[in-house]
Amino acid sequence: MGIDVRVRLVGGEAAKLKAFCSITIGGQIVIRDVKVIGGPNGLFVAMPSRKLSEVCPHCGAKNHLRANYCNECGAKLRDPRGTPVGHREALYADVAYAVDARSRESIQRLVLQAYRREVAKAAQLGIKPQPYTGGVPDGFIPGSQEGEEDQDHFGEGILP
Repeated sequence: MGIDVRVRLVGGEAAKLKAFCSITIGGQIVIRDVKVIGGPNGLFVAMPSRKLSEVCPHCGAKNHLRANYCNECGAKLRDPRGTPVGHREALYADVAYAVDARSRESIQRLVLQAYRREVAKAAQLGIKPQPYTGGVPDGFIPGSQEGEEDQDHFGEGILP
């Protein structure tokens, strides 16, 4: 089963968010909004996630877990909220993720390889990434990038 990785560079040297990626597995499954992030120990891959919310018992509006009052009706929200994870509260839930360490490492390796190739290509062409201002970068639709026919198929047989 082959894995295609498409990379859209964002931010700059100082930005923590380096790129958005789209992973296509076996030409059948697409995972969007995979991020390459620069952390204190180097680059890592963050799988897509969504912010957890709580429904107001009075009006039914969604509110962030750390909100004390409803954004819609102003009612006091109950305490405690969220799911404890160790010493902190879980504020996000993964949307897609690797089910074991081997798969996670394979995906991270493939995404970072594609990211480094894209950085080298951009440097060679003198292209600077646009600053990230929120949302999905304009024009980032899997399969819509120029040179699609030249995309590498790597990771053959990596995932079971």
